[in-house]
Parts: sequence; C-alpha cells; structure tokens
Amino acid sequence: MNKMVSIIILNKDKLEFLRPCVESVLQLTTYKDYEILIVDNNSILDETFLYYKELDKQKNIRILEYNNPEFNYQKIVNYAVRESNGDYIVQLNNDTKLLTPNWLELMIEVAKHDDVGAVGAVLYYPDLRVQHVGGILLESEPYALHKYAGLPKNTWYVMMEQRAAHKVIWVTGACTMSRRDVYEQVGYMNEEYQTFYGDVDFCLKMRAIGLSIMMQPGVELIHYEGITRGNHMEAKQQKIYDADCKLFITNWSAELKKNDFYNTISNEDDSEFIYKRADVCRKILIYNPSLYILGGGEKYMGHLCEFLESYYPDAEIDILINDLLYDVLEIENITLLERLTSRFNLQLNHTNVRKVDIEKAKTFDDIPENNPIIANITAEYDIFINFMFLSKQQGRARKNIYICMFPPKPNCEMAKINNELFVNSYDMFIPISEFSCEWFVKYWGENQNHEIIYPPVFSKQNISSLYDETKKENIILSVGRFFTAGHNKKQLEMVKSFIENKEKMRNYELHLVGGLSDNLPDIQYVETIKSLIEDFPIFIHIDIKTEAVASLFEKAKIFWHWAGCGENIDEEPCKAEHFGITTVEAMSYGVVPVVINKGGQPEIVDDSINGYLWNDVNECIEKTCILIDDKNLRVALAKQAVKKSMNFTVEAFNRRCETVFKSIKSKATAGKKDEISDNQQMIYKRNIIKRIIIKTAKTGYKMFRGLYRLLPLPKSTKSKIKSIVGRIAIKLQNTSGIVDPIVVAQYNEYEKIIREKDAVIAEQQINIEQNKLCINSVFRYCKLINEKER
Repeated sequence: MNKMVSIIILNKDKLEFLRPCVESVLQLTTYKDYEILIVDNNSILDETFLYYKELDKQKNIRILEYNNPEFNYQKIVNYAVRESNGDYIVQLNNDTKLLTPNWLELMIEVAKHDDVGAVGAVLYYPDLRVQHVGGILLESEPYALHKYAGLPKNTWYVMMEQRAAHKVIWVTGACTMSRRDVYEQVGYMNEEYQTFYGDVDFCLKMRAIGLSIMMQPGVELIHYEGITRGNHMEAKQQKIYDADCKLFITNWSAELKKNDFYNTISNEDDSEFIYKRADVCRKILIYNPSLYILGGGEKYMGHLCEFLESYYPDAEIDILINDLLYDVLEIENITLLERLTSRFNLQLNHTNVRKVDIEKAKTFDDIPENNPIIANITAEYDIFINFMFLSKQQGRARKNIYICMFPPKPNCEMAKINNELFVNSYDMFIPISEFSCEWFVKYWGENQNHEIIYPPVFSKQNISSLYDETKKENIILSVGRFFTAGHNKKQLEMVKSFIENKEKMRNYELHLVGGLSDNLPDIQYVETIKSLIEDFPIFIHIDIKTEAVASLFEKAKIFWHWAGCGENIDEEPCKAEHFGITTVEAMSYGVVPVVINKGGQPEIVDDSINGYLWNDVNECIEKTCILIDDKNLRVALAKQAVKKSMNFTVEAFNRRCETVFKSIKSKATAGKKDEISDNQQMIYKRNIIKRIIIKTAKTGYKMFRGLYRLLPLPKSTKSKIKSIVGRIAIKLQNTSGIVDPIVVAQYNEYEKIIREKDAVIAEQQINIEQNKLCINSVFRYCKLINEKER
C-alpha cells in the first residue's frame, strides 16, 4: 500500500503563480496517494477565494486558513504539518511549476530510509539557468548559498557528473520532502526565524542528529524565486533579514567554520545513494522500442553492441524494450536477441534484453516523449544510448548518447523547456549521415557535441566476394519496408512508373522486397500495389529470409530507391532516406544504384561514377534505360559501386566507433594510468582548468547579479554594483573570460593541484575553489564600492 504524501503550499493571493503550480501537480503527478494543503495567509483578493472554492471540490485538496498579520514561514509550515495526514511531508512553494511526473516516487525512494532527513529537487529559473541543486555554507555573509546558481542548465551535471541521488549540505524549502517522524525528531522547524535561513537551519538540525540531506536530480521544477515575497531587502524586510541572520550565526557559528561545508559531496563512503564515479564502464543501456522490426537501425544497433562488447569487455549491455508491445513476438522459442543475432550474423555474449511495462502503452503513439519510468531506469547505468527514432527521451546515466537517425523537430514555444531539457540531457549526439547532421544542427544548434558514424553494412572480406556478373539477371530491385508513414519508400509510385514505361523496360522485372507490419494502413497499402501488378513482371517479396534477399541482390542489375519522391524535403526532411543502408548493400553486390538525389543518398552515390542520382521520375527512367541499353557502362559502374561500398564496412564502422568512444571513455576513466598516458593525463587536466576558468568567468557576472540583491547594503550602493556588473559582463565577452586577476593568479595553484592529485579529485577541488573565488570576487568588488562611497 502506498504511503500518503502531504504537499504543503503557502499562499497569499498571487493566483497567477498558484494556479499553474497546483495544476502542474494535479496534471503531471503519477503517484496516487497524496493530498494538497494550501495554507492561506491573509489573502484579500476575491478571485483568490473563488479559486479556493474551485479547489475545494477536489477530494484531495484542503484549504487551511492561517490568519496572522506577522508572516512567519516556519510557524505556518509547522501548523500545516500538524494538520496534515501524510506519512511524507512536501514543502512546495507556490511559485514553482512541476516538470517531472514521477517526482513523488523518486523522492520517496530516497526519503524512506531511516538515515535520510530531507530530500531536495533541482530548481531552474524560467530561462533554465540553475537556481538550486543543493546548498553550501560560508564563513562570511551571506552564510548560505545555492551551488552553481545562475549557471546554464546541465552545467552542474557536467562539472560534478552527479545524476543519481547524493548528499548535500542543505536543500531549499521551495521543494523538499521529509518523513513525518523527522519533524518530530528535530522538534519541527525553528519558529524563531521569521523568513530567512529557516530551511537551512532545519537541514542542519537533521545533520546534527546524524540524518543525511539528499539531492534527487531526477526531480526538476521551474522556480520563479522571490516573486511572491518581492524585494526582501527593502526597509522592513532588511530588519527581518538582519534578525534571522544574527540568529543563524548564533546557532551555527561552529558549523560555519567547517571546511567540508564547501564540498559538494561529503562522507561518500557511508551512503548507498552517493554517486560514485566508476573507473571502468560496467553497465550500458540501449533503448530501442523497434527491436522486433530488424531493419537498418537494428543492424546498426546490433553491430554497435558487438563493438561495445569488445571495447568494454567487463560491461553488461541491456537492450530496453516495452514488454507490452513485444510479449507476443517471442514465438517458437526464438527470443528477440536470437532473432537479432541470426538476422545480422552477430556474436553477442553479454548483451541482454530488458523489458519494462509502460502503463497503458499499446502502440508506439502511446509512449510519451519523455517517459519518467525509462528516465529513472537510465540512471542505473554508466552509459545510456538512445536508439529510438525521433525520440525526446531524456537520459540520466553518467554518459548519455543519442544515435540520431534523424533529429526530432523542436516543438512549439509551449514546449521549449522540455525541448531544452531533452537536448541538454545528452553528452553526445551521433548522426548517422551528413544529411541527419545537417538537420540536427538546424534544429538543435552547432554548439551541441556531435560526431557522425555511418552505419555498417558488410565486412570488407564479404564485399570482396559478393559481386559476380555471371549471376546477373534482368532485375530492377528495391528493398525497403512497406509502410505509409514517415520516409515511405514509394513502392506504389515505382510500380505505376514501371507500368507506364513498360516498353522502355524491355524484358526487365521489378522486384520489391520488404517487411510488413500488422498495421491496417500498411496492409491496405500493399493490397493497393498488388491490385496493379497482375499482368506485369512485378513481384512483391514480404518478410522473406535473409538468404532469399541475398539471392535477389546477387541477381539484380539495377537498384531503385525513391524515398522522398514528390516530397518537399525543406519542409519535411524526415520523409527522405536518412542514409540508405540498402543502397550500400546493393552496391556491394554490384547492383548499380539509380536513386533519388535527396536525403543521405548523395553521400553514397557519386553521380555517373558509381551509379546515378535523379531529381524527377522522368530522369530516373531515362538513366535506368541507359543502363539497360549499355552493358559495358553498367558493368563499369557496378565495379565502381563495389569499390565505393568499401567506405561503409563493419571495419570502418568499428574504427569510427573507437575514435568516438575513446573520447567518452577517457573522460569516464580519467586518472587510470594503465589506460591514459601521463601526457594525456596532463592535457586532460589542463583542459579541466581552462574549461572551469572560462566557465566561471563567463557566468560569474550572473552570480554577481543574483548575489547583490542579498547583500545588506543601501539601495544606492546596490545600484552601483548592478552597473559595475553590466560593465564586467561586457569586459568578459571581450577577453575570452579571463578578466579577474585573482582568477589568473589562481592558475598556478591549480597547476600544483593537478600535478599532485588524480584528475578526478583535482577537478572536484578546483570546482570548490572556483565557487569560493566567485563569491569572494563579489564581496571584493562590493568592499571597493563601499570604500569609495565613504
């Protein structure tokens, strides 16, 4: 039985933020057993109370009144906790918006352990800069700061590589979960605080009795920080801040001096939740809902599995599928994995199929773009490789790779946040062709890390023995699945054109080979084709065995590929062939390609050298007739086609994979002397320094901008600081990021650190130093301003 969760939301009017907050919880939350307690604190607007009446109709929502002219966050929360029914308590700000459907499940998974006090979530500003990923403490004011606040989305993942739950010093009350008994153990929140530092104090009280504070990076929200409270440094709020600050120093002065409070990870050996950076890759997850199709994408995936088994000999590889879609496919005692290895002649020894039930999913269209169940599974792995076509599934493994057959088009402005979260969750994109890469850059930008790896077709040894001119017959061959959606292979158009030009085709036959699903539109499509071919030398081969396909390749003289014919590729590029594995297969057998000049085909076929490219159907027929009439030309082109197919061998694929995965592996295993030379170590370490220094300098002004509001300074002084911050930003852009002399001076210190320590430890220590450096720079500038004012 599920444990009850009580979600406590404090509110005073501000319906423009409360409504989307509550609606995001009601619409997205997948956990069933929860209640929402909205605690009203002196609202005055009629529309607020009308909305409360609306919410009262919901069985799991209660409106509590807390009428006290003096706002005290801690008192209100303690009151709501006592009024709640939950085993778990969630504090949630009314100016937040939920992004993660299974947020309660993920937080409970961590909060349920007896040694855990509180679990926090990742909060972003509306522009997707980091607002909160855990807090640090300082010896000087301000004593509590958010780590990496103001940095771009995903930066903290890159810097610390933490994608699983891990310890932090404190988490913000904007979104935090604790068990009810934790409140009782620590005596609830300290009501001596009025507004500030109460959530930090609450976490430190938990730590004082041996409970851990955890960050759950799988839970993400937008936070419109400070909107409901306004500028807290104005007059009255300044006085409250001073009092709360003084109380915090009194209570925790000894703790503030502990150096470990700068650390982003502490006591990692004593927690099962701490993310540990592995020296080698142990677990790889490949997501491919189309495993049963066994088309070109599955061939690519199968060979990649074979490469990964060799490259990561200690790793277990899981191919993730949806059990609800595939439970009927494992028939005749032949498993999906056996079908894969048999179809593509693969040797896989430690690759497995992992099934997951996706609730209510009966077809591909039922699977959500970013399934929280799958996202949660990816966090268990060292490497996650997404093979799903047009997928927007986010990855949470240590390293996340997207095999980009064709990039998913960004959605409308309403979905901008989810688009960016998807793109930023991947460490590398691997387009399968220049065509895919071109559109990837158009959709997602040039700054994304990407490397092209062409699909493998045959081994070099196989290709050398496939072409035999003596076996050739008068056959035009086309190979591709029969389906109506996406990059339809245009078999119907081929048949109509062949019939219209039957006199020009002489005594040639047209053979169409492909798989067929049980989808009704696809079945009807094939029936339409069959109804046209009764009196013509046109043959359809559906779901035939590999040997039969090979026999047709051996016999065929000409190969047709029409995907994208009649389509506006500028408007709908996904309707073109993204690469063209079957074209390369045909060329390997000496079948001369006459293919459309769209998509990935021009990367394979060099017009008039090893085949022909065409721009309209008439040109296709004309170039086909040239080959029919001129045997010597066809044979010459056939030999060149075989030669060109050597560019896409399994050996070429493996070499390219090794180059790409070597860069991934070097980052994941940095510090291993047996795999990386001393020189490579130093280069890697120097790159760490440069990356962090430039990143800090370029984003430093954002931290200034956020921090100046927290400073206990006169308004006029803060205005001057803001002006200086603007000038700093301009100067940063003109000097490649190295602007602060302290940053430059620190470089020598960093050199010393990396010479004496492992690269991983050095990177963590440098990150810590950079945090302090940014903060100290803020106060150094503020001090100079104060001195000038006086």
